[in-house]
Amino acid sequence: MNNTDKKYEALLTPWKIGNVEIKNRIVMCPMGGTSLFGWFELGGCHFDKEAAKLFIERANNNVGLIIPGIAPLRDTFWGKWLWQNPKMFEELKELSDHFTEYRLQGQNRLLCNGFMDFDPTAAMNGVNRLEYRSPYDLFVATDYNSVDVAQLLYDFGPKWYLQVLEDGSVIVPFHSMYMPPLSNWAGYPFYVAGVGNGTAFYDANESYPGFPVEISSDLNTITIKPIVLTDGKQTQSYYMNALGIQPQTGELELLATVLTDIVLTRGWTEPAKSAAAVYAAPTSVEAVNANVPTVSIMKSMTDFETKELPKHKFVEKANVVTKDMVDETSAKILRRLGIN
Repeated sequence: MNNTDKKYEALLTPWKIGNVEIKNRIVMCPMGGTSLFGWFELGGCHFDKEAAKLFIERANNNVGLIIPGIAPLRDTFWGKWLWQNPKMFEELKELSDHFTEYRLQGQNRLLCNGFMDFDPTAAMNGVNRLEYRSPYDLFVATDYNSVDVAQLLYDFGPKWYLQVLEDGSVIVPFHSMYMPPLSNWAGYPFYVAGVGNGTAFYDANESYPGFPVEISSDLNTITIKPIVLTDGKQTQSYYMNALGIQPQTGELELLATVLTDIVLTRGWTEPAKSAAAVYAAPTSVEAVNANVPTVSIMKSMTDFETKELPKHKFVEKANVVTKDMVDETSAKILRRLGIN
C-alpha cells in the first residue's frame, strides 16, 4: 500500500466482536455459491468440499472474517434432511472399508467394540466417557465435532483388537503412537494400557507386544491375561485397562481400575457387572518403563499389497491483487474503449 492509500490503512487493523479479536477488517460476506452444503441438487443437500476449499483459501490469504452462505439442515426443495442424503455417507463407507482392509485384515486383527461402561464421574460431567459410540453415533452426535469424516474412524470407541500372531498365539496389541486410541470423543483420548501397583505403561514393544490371550478348548471363553514383568527382584502383573492421557499436561487418569483377568463368555447376558472385577475410584498413575528380555518381532500371517502414497503436485499461490493493479487494468480497458 503506497502513501496515497492512507485512508485504507484502517482496513488492516484488528477489531473486536465481543471478546473475539479479528485480525483485520476485511470480511467475506455470504453470497450465492459459498454454501458449505450443496442444495437444490438431485438427491438432496450434501457437504460441499469445493465450498470448504474456497473458505480455506480465502482464510489463508488473510481475510479477517468469513461469513459462510446458508447451511440448510433440510432441503426444502427435495424434502430431505441433510443426513438422509446417501452422499453424506459415501466417504465414511470408503474410509470404513480402508480401515477394515489395512487396520484389521492386513494385520490379522479382529475388532472388538466396547470395554466397560463404568465412569464414576458421569453424573458430574454429564457424559459417560467409557460409553461406546460408533462412527455413526459420532456422526449424528450434538456433543461431538470432527474436522473431517476420517476422524470418526479414529475417535470412535472404546475399540480394541484381538490379533493372531505368526505362531498362532493371540494377543491384545496396544501402542499410544502407532495405533488409534481406545476412544477419543470425550474430551481427551483413552488408550489401552497395562496397570498394576499404581503404575502404568501404554506402549507395547518387542518385549511385550500385547496382553496374552487364552481361548478355551470349547471356544466359549476368551481370557485376557496380564503382562507379567520382573526386574530380577520382584514380579508385577499389569492388567488391561482404559487409561486417559491429558494432551496438555500428560497426566494419566484411570476412571475404573481393573486388577483381574478379563473374561469374555459366549452368550453372556448377566445384567450386573461381574463380581470378579475389582473397581476403584478415578485415580492418577505414574508411567513406568518395564525392563524385560526381548523376544522376536511378531509378523503378520497375511501378505497384502502395498500401495504407493499419492504424489501431490505443488501449486504456487496466486499473486495478491492490489489497488494499483486494478486501477492500471481499468485504465487500459477505458483507453481501448476510447474513454479518457
